[in-house]
Amino acid sequence: MNKTLLNLKRYYAALENLRRDTRHLVSMETYVGQGNMLVRTYSALHKGISSILDDPYLDALVLDLPEDATERQSAVQVSILTGQLLAYVEGTYEYLQAENEEKTEQDSPLKRDNSEESIIKRFGDVIDNDS
Repeated sequence: MNKTLLNLKRYYAALENLRRDTRHLVSMETYVGQGNMLVRTYSALHKGISSILDDPYLDALVLDLPEDATERQSAVQVSILTGQLLAYVEGTYEYLQAENEEKTEQDSPLKRDNSEESIIKRFGDVIDNDS
């Protein structure tokens, strides 16, 4: 597994936990005193993901809170954006994983070109080596 996939897997787990926690905080209205921590956590995850993936879509997922944002506004926005970023990371991870598996399969010495021309060439190589 390549480094990008490993990093995405790590970020995915952190995003999943943040989403679960913020959903709980918002639904139970227990976000008082948590806003700054949630904002810092989300911002750090977003920054890390942006450093490994170059996609303009990530710019749309930056927190956009007013200076006088309430704890509730912070928690709700983090919850929403975390869900969006989580879906993006999951989709990107699956795409890159499939691409990586396809490349590995193509590079495999077990995968042979079974076209008629290739078989004739291999047969000729075997005959030449036996002579």
